[in-house]
Amino acid sequence: MVTLTCNSIDGSVELVDGSVLKVAVSIIDAREGGFSVFGGVNILVKHTGGIAVTKIGAKASEMVKDKPLFQASEQPTDGWQLVELVKFTPATSETKVDTTKGAFLVTLKAIPSMAAVNLNYKNELNEPAYVVNWAPIVSWKRAV
Repeated sequence: MVTLTCNSIDGSVELVDGSVLKVAVSIIDAREGGFSVFGGVNILVKHTGGIAVTKIGAKASEMVKDKPLFQASEQPTDGWQLVELVKFTPATSETKVDTTKGAFLVTLKAIPSMAAVNLNYKNELNEPAYVVNWAPIVSWKRAV
């Protein structure tokens, strides 16, 4: 079993509805996986990520105050609306990986591409449900 220590920096997404979401990512596993032209080694990366609401737009907050609660384990299938991204800062996670070609610093960046909000339900914190689609960008370079 490989034990990793990751350095992570949270990102953020500002939405046109005035809401701000925190985006966090983490590298769960990274290991050598054959040859690559990028340093002579391919590094296979498993990752995970999540979001949290740090600020709710006034209109969204007002619209869900009397709505029913939804269970996080059962995502609603109705009421989803696309929300335009105004600005974002990528979330990042880095870890060092030892390979047969030497040590590499592996970087994961989460680039948000779109978001949706559900104003038909609220969670236990009286927040609407948000989902952010993000693309994982993985790169590596020789560790110093």
